[in-house]
Amino acid sequence: MKAEIEVEGFLVGWKQICTFLGGVSRDTARRYAKKHHMPTYRLPGGTPSAMPHELRIWLQGAPGFLKAVEIKKTNKYLKEIWLKQ
Repeated sequence: MKAEIEVEGFLVGWKQICTFLGGVSRDTARRYAKKHHMPTYRLPGGTPSAMPHELRIWLQGAPGFLKAVEIKKTNKYLKEIWLKQ
């Protein structure tokens, strides 16, 4: 089992990224990163990471079907962003 890495300002690992996205599966998050260009990075050793503010911006511009899914699953902050649009 890999040790949890903490990097200030980053979500580290698919578990943290999935939680930020409202509990989507790891496969879904990986598909978003590959197919829909969700902004993710790799730390030394290959651990995926993402910056919350970049994910918020990406979600705002995501295709409509992603917005519909994420509105139901994501946290209160992101719901407020979509309600303002």
